Amino acid sequence: MISNKFYGDFSENSITIKINQLKEKGIELLNLIESNPTVCDFNYASELILNSLKSVNNLIYDPTPGGSFHVREKISELHKKNIDTEDIILTAGTSESYSYLFKLLTDPGDNILIPCPSYPLLDILCGLESIEQRYYKLNYTENKWEIDFDSIKKNINEKTKAIIVINPNNPTGNYISKKESDFLIRFCDKNKIALIVDEVFNDFSLSENKFSFTEAEISENSILFVLNGISKMLALPQLKLGWIINLSGDKKKKSCQNILEMISDTYLTVNTPVQNAFPVLLQAGNDIKSQIIKRITANYNFLNNHFASDSINSVLTVEGGWYAVIKSLSEGDDEQRVLYFLENHRVNMHPGYFYNFDDDGYLIISLIIKESEMQNGIIKVFR
Repeated sequence: MISNKFYGDFSENSITIKINQLKEKGIELLNLIESNPTVCDFNYASELILNSLKSVNNLIYDPTPGGSFHVREKISELHKKNIDTEDIILTAGTSESYSYLFKLLTDPGDNILIPCPSYPLLDILCGLESIEQRYYKLNYTENKWEIDFDSIKKNINEKTKAIIVINPNNPTGNYISKKESDFLIRFCDKNKIALIVDEVFNDFSLSENKFSFTEAEISENSILFVLNGISKMLALPQLKLGWIINLSGDKKKKSCQNILEMISDTYLTVNTPVQNAFPVLLQAGNDIKSQIIKRITANYNFLNNHFASDSINSVLTVEGGWYAVIKSLSEGDDEQRVLYFLENHRVNMHPGYFYNFDDDGYLIISLIIKESEMQNGIIKVFR
């Protein structure tokens, strides 16, 4: 008998079916939504990375609740604010970080607020923990995305245990402002709700509005966790290393940390080689980060220039991250539009409903693809 948590249709959608049909015919596609950095033609320090994984110390298993001290010490050094190494928990990626926090904070039937639009993985992660996902809206007004605070107030109840913030959000690319962060912390404190902030894209800024919750002002009763990892920061998703920084107030921090360490010690999923290699991976990652920022800047500038005189289509403001949203005033179903682009232009992008956009007229593309592919694909579709 299959668990009731797995409701819905998990079969391939019509877009995936179309892509597979075209590939079976040997037809090459321009994938404007490619988000795997390892296949986007970046110049990795290959020898340095590979050699970092060859340490003889990888043959020694020394499990530590929370993860290796020297890794947590390096993570602490990445931030302006003084972060205690004991407040950091290592995980095998951000998805696992969410899983640990959901186990810490919720019981089956509780709910968590997530941004809308946002990354669809959050819905699945909530379902796996038997908790309800509720949504608060992000509104696009005056060329920027902002949190709809009324939708937060409207959707919480006595079973709401956490609010998730993605900073900058995926795929809308908006950083949370200092004003918004102050409201969220005060609101969560007042209502005894935890705040989970995902900052995996935080280093990839296209504006001066960058803000990190590691610099936020909290109270002694705040429950605040900030997530990050090397999948995006160092463009190494295959090595599976993430972390949770427990920035909770003095009255809450210790009890949360004790349970997180117990959860971590139960699973012990973070492998030894990546922990031993971490200092060298950080060194190698600085150049990759620069390459990605250069790429996303060039692609975003191209999009702005291309759509500058287009009265039907436009690229919405991006402050940071790896994605852009194209807004179209054309009537029609987004899924059918994407299928048309695949069939007639051999170009792939995502429809907005993949990310819980309420209305049609939104297309999502990746900013980390090669500049030539971005230009060729956009020109094909939006002549």
